[in-house]
Amino acid sequence: MIVLQKTVETPPDRSVFLKIPRNVPEGTPAVITISVFKQEADTADNPLEKFKLLAEEKTARRKACGKRPFEGLYGILKDSAAFSGDPVEIVRKMREEWDAAR
Repeated sequence: MIVLQKTVETPPDRSVFLKIPRNVPEGTPAVITISVFKQEADTADNPLEKFKLLAEEKTARRKACGKRPFEGLYGILKDSAAFSGDPVEIVRKMREEWDAAR
């Protein structure tokens, strides 16, 4: 996973240009999250308002992604060579490795 982060001020036309680095292959799936930070003068000194804004921002990021934080990881190892074969035998080998490491 490559994480790109850029902080910009909101331009008058409300558009942001995003250039993806050349080392990312064409057609690679991407999730783009835009976080907008807004701090009113009256909330700057109120810790509860700050917490509320941060919680709202976090909720908005999760909704924008459409998944829970670890949901994107489900099933990615199912075709892995390390986990192919008999599950009981895999666990037995792992336990042997752990016991040998003690």
